[in-house]
Amino acid sequence: MKSFIFIALMFIMVTTSLNAQWSNKYFVDDFGDPTNESYKTMVVDGTFSNIIETKAFCIFKFVFSEKTIYISVLEYGKYLANFSGEEGIIAIKASNSQNRTIKCLFTNGRVVVLDEIEYNKMKVILTRPDNYKMTFDNPNEYSNSSYNCSFNIK
Repeated sequence: MKSFIFIALMFIMVTTSLNAQWSNKYFVDDFGDPTNESYKTMVVDGTFSNIIETKAFCIFKFVFSEKTIYISVLEYGKYLANFSGEEGIIAIKASNSQNRTIKCLFTNGRVVVLDEIEYNKMKVILTRPDNYKMTFDNPNEYSNSSYNCSFNIK
């Protein structure tokens, strides 16, 4: 009996830790009251590299709503990455899989995935526990900015 209780407790602890980073929240109306429309959110630590920095600390805030994915990148944990309002590519790779590319839009300091096919690809990839590497490639008329980041989803 003791071993059954121990195994049950271990199962609960492992299950909880696998889903610990995702949380369900609700959008609010103009008065700040929760609506019936929910979204999933996750905040992960990672790193970024660009022409100035290599493996500097950053925070990634993922928001999965019903049809859109938003990713905010906070350089050094507090400054919103400066993305231009153009189309771009997210390249993402899990530890034991091939590289996947996702079409996106860079706008208002966020990476936005609007297309239904791209949304579904990204959702499938990021709901699995794994170590990830991601590159945001944001070319514009003056230069090409890339943010290389890595993080772990537990």
